[in-house]
Amino acid sequence: MCEVNWTAVSSLATLAAVLVALWPNFRDWLQRKRQARNLRSRLLTQFVRLRPTIARRFINTPIGQRTDEALSILESEPIRAIEAMMPQAVILSAREHDNVLVAYINLMALVSLPRIEEQNAKDVLDVVDQAIAELQKGKWLQGKMPKAPWSNQKEKGYV
Repeated sequence: MCEVNWTAVSSLATLAAVLVALWPNFRDWLQRKRQARNLRSRLLTQFVRLRPTIARRFINTPIGQRTDEALSILESEPIRAIEAMMPQAVILSAREHDNVLVAYINLMALVSLPRIEEQNAKDVLDVVDQAIAELQKGKWLQGKMPKAPWSNQKEKGYV
C-alpha cells in the first residue's frame, strides 16, 4: 500500500485555498490595469487633438493662421471630453493623475479667456506636452511607442 503524507496534502490544500481566495483580487487588479490603459489612450487622443489648436494661438499651423481669438465651441470639444474623463483619472498612477489634472486646470482656464495671449498658449502647450509624455510612459500600447507626430515640428517651422 501507498502511504499518504498528510502534511503534504494539507499544505497543498492550504495553498489551493489561498489561491482561490486571492483570485478575485488578482482579477480586479487586471481589470483596473486594462481600464487605466484604455483611459490613457482616450486622454492621449484628446490631448493630441488639442496640440494644433493651442499652437495656432502663437504660430501658423497647417490647420490655420495664427490667431489670438478665444477657443471656439468646436475647438474646445476635446477639453470637454477630457472633463468627462476626469472622474476616472483616479485609476491612473499618481504622477499621471497629477499631470492630467494640471493640464485640465490650465485648459479650463484657457477656455475662459476672451483673448489668448501668445505666452499663455505656449505655457498651456508645455503643460499638455508634459501630460502627453507622462501618459506615454504608461505603456498604453502593446508594443513599441510610435514616434510623436509633432516631434519634427521645429524642422517644419511650426514651433
